[in-house]
Amino acid sequence: MPDQCVTLDIQMQSQPGSFAIKACASYTSSDVQIDPNNLPYHALGKPDGIGYFFIFDEWLILDMGNPIIDYIGEDLTIHGLYDGGYICYASQSMDGPWLQLGESSQKTSYDISSLENDQLRYVKIYHSAIEPSFRLDAVENVQTYPQFSIISSYLDSDSGFLLPGSTENLVLNMLNDGDYVFPNIKAALYSENDSIAITNTIIELDDWQNGESINLSYQLSADPYLFLGTKINLTLKLLTTDDQLIWQQSIPLRTGKSPALIVTKSNGSESGSNFYTKLANLGLNCNIGSSFSNTLNQYQSIFLFWGDHLSDYHLTEEDEVALSRYLDNAGNIYLESERFWYSEPYSDFRSRFNIQSSSSAQITPYNINGSQGTEFQKHFIELLK
Repeated sequence: MPDQCVTLDIQMQSQPGSFAIKACASYTSSDVQIDPNNLPYHALGKPDGIGYFFIFDEWLILDMGNPIIDYIGEDLTIHGLYDGGYICYASQSMDGPWLQLGESSQKTSYDISSLENDQLRYVKIYHSAIEPSFRLDAVENVQTYPQFSIISSYLDSDSGFLLPGSTENLVLNMLNDGDYVFPNIKAALYSENDSIAITNTIIELDDWQNGESINLSYQLSADPYLFLGTKINLTLKLLTTDDQLIWQQSIPLRTGKSPALIVTKSNGSESGSNFYTKLANLGLNCNIGSSFSNTLNQYQSIFLFWGDHLSDYHLTEEDEVALSRYLDNAGNIYLESERFWYSEPYSDFRSRFNIQSSSSAQITPYNINGSQGTEFQKHFIELLK
């Protein structure tokens, strides 16, 4: 055996979590035989009273699996079994450079904020004392990521929408589903659109217990000159009292209802994609897809292109329930489908239109007429010619 050796240990702990999951490299002095009961992987996982035995000038590099989380308080704990002196280093690469966290001779926890690096993933333990020896039992990533979720959000208004020139309350029901209790934090809502004013941008919170849900209410005012369907990008940030970011999430919103949703299952010349282009040329802000949205009520009109003949789409019972509910909420539907209008005249949903089919025939678009004063009459009839 040479005067000094470096051994690579690729054995991995079977249950990676908040403890070291891999021994990457170690240095063993020349006068020590390798003991099968004292291998680097014995320092992996949770403290178990076994650990890895060091003598003077030896070291071990461990992979934590994920970056060490820098959060409030101590972030990394070294679990030792003997009081031998050691130096603890951290790095974002197993090859260094190594940043020193501190020296100790026993179980010690460290705050990594002073290193100003949020990508530290590897830990190096160097046994710095001649006597006594040191046994490393485990290295623990103390912190876990704060976890929050927005369970629901709604505008507390009669219409359920923020209309141009109106002021409404946006209510967010949130859950702290992480491991922490958060004392004295701030919930701040920001808008990327200058035409949306937020009266109470910051809401201060007392102790927020883990597992607890709360309601946040923000007052939004929309500029009267905003167009219906304008997209508004809101961002909710949770901050410490000294403005350290804890968590953030984007919240999409529109003024009023979106003008139109186009659902297409046809590739014909007047299919949904072509119709979408024509509406966009009119300046109408529309969404297009191949399936129903679970938020149909957010659209003023829905255009359904099911195709014709054998390629025609068959409405399921679930489809009919969703579309019936949309009509009950004063929605507007345009539906292009031979199967629906002729081949399946006994659909409950079809009966809502009070149209009877006597034969199947091709019709020219200029024979279609919208009701007097409707959007169909003003805009869409020209698109079908």
